[in-house]
Amino acid sequence: MKKNKQKIFDNYSTIIGENTVLVSEYLKSEETVRIDGKYKGEIILESDLVVGEKGTVEGSIKAINVEISGTVIGDITSKELVYLTSNSKVKGNVTCNNLVIDDGASILGYCSSGNPSAISDSINTSEKLETKNLESKSKKNKAV
Repeated sequence: MKKNKQKIFDNYSTIIGENTVLVSEYLKSEETVRIDGKYKGEIILESDLVVGEKGTVEGSIKAINVEISGTVIGDITSKELVYLTSNSKVKGNVTCNNLVIDDGASILGYCSSGNPSAISDSINTSEKLETKNLESKSKKNKAV
């Protein structure tokens, strides 16, 4: 099922234009940033990041929400939402609370989404149940 393209962010305080190449150690902002050109370096935002269809980021990203329509080479860490549109290409790990991936998006890396402690608790409970079942079967086989 293909979703309509979401417009999560539409109010940008900083825009790196399509014909712009910016290389720096890091980019920090408390406001929403849009990248339509090329940026190389770490991105640390107290707000949201949008990488447009022609945008490219080489470096790690830390933001509240992240929408990718272009290319990212680096890890993405989001406190809330990572949205990968159908044109997005990501090479790196994605860690977030909510992850939306449209048909056609490509990602090469590890994804971790949701409440990590709830997932860990659930996995531990499943492992305990599986171990208990194996032990029970083992005892039955020895009794025979």
